Amino acid sequence: MAKNKGKGKDDGADEKKIKELLTYEIEKLENLIYFEQEKEISAMRELEKILSKQNDEQKAIDTLTLDESKKIIFENDGLKGKVSEFIEQVGRLEKEIEDLENFNKQKRIEVAELEKKNKEELQKKDESINEQKSILDQMSIRFQLILQKTANKLQDRVDMGK
Repeated sequence: MAKNKGKGKDDGADEKKIKELLTYEIEKLENLIYFEQEKEISAMRELEKILSKQNDEQKAIDTLTLDESKKIIFENDGLKGKVSEFIEQVGRLEKEIEDLENFNKQKRIEVAELEKKNKEELQKKDESINEQKSILDQMSIRFQLILQKTANKLQDRVDMGK
């Protein structure tokens, strides 16, 4: 009986450790998602600044001479390349966030399934313990009756010997 209690505590401790581990992993993933979202916001702000700068430069091109316009167009092309790079980076970040969200969702499902399984196992163990307790109670009652009968018989023999 003592072994069963000890084993149950070990199982409970292991389950608790697993749950804590999964909770830690979920928090870590949530923090990673938050970090990636912050990077995406920063990239979008940078993109807005670049686009604003590009619009300002386009207005300046209209007022400059043809030679100056060519120079500015060349610089503008470089900015467009940077914008394209930022757009690609934003796309990658969005994909990473989506993947992390899917991973997080899967881990939550796994945690829920594990929790359900653990509850079922605990319920079965409780039922088994209750059955064993009932059997022990019945055996105790029977043993008490046997002891009482034996004591009565011994008392009868002692009384007969007097």
